[in-house]
Amino acid sequence: MGENRWKVNEAAKIIDESSHVVRHWMKELGQYIPTKKGENGYNYFDDEAMDSLRLVQRLTRDQNFSIRQVEHYLATGGKEFAAAAESPSAAQSEEIRELREMVEKQSELMAALVTRLDEQNRKSEERAEQRDRVLMKTLREIQERNRILLEEKNDRPWWKFWGE
Repeated sequence: MGENRWKVNEAAKIIDESSHVVRHWMKELGQYIPTKKGENGYNYFDDEAMDSLRLVQRLTRDQNFSIRQVEHYLATGGKEFAAAAESPSAAQSEEIRELREMVEKQSELMAALVTRLDEQNRKSEERAEQRDRVLMKTLREIQERNRILLEEKNDRPWWKFWGE
């Protein structure tokens, strides 16, 4: 047997992916990745299977395809997917236009919300500052009263303290 054969973890190292990712691809796209089952039950990748893995990797990593898009691409040989990507239908164009309008409205709404939150925050800070001024004034008044009471107490002769 002169052909190359690699187990899942070996194939994953060769294409610089984790073995979990390769197993996931095998689970979802197994019919498009031609592996060979060994007598021990392991999946072995030959050169053709490695080419398929590299294609899946390129589509998912470089072109940001989802697994479903990769499956469709592989099922149609890439022809239908490319044709659909070139010219969107009228319904798709309308949906894109509607989505853009919705995004624009949401952006306007978010800007209005930010403005309202800023105003509420400013009012809240003003109320907190006013509360702090009242508290500080009250504290100063209490301290002044205590100082006056202490001075009155200290103005009495020392022998009068024993009579209390």
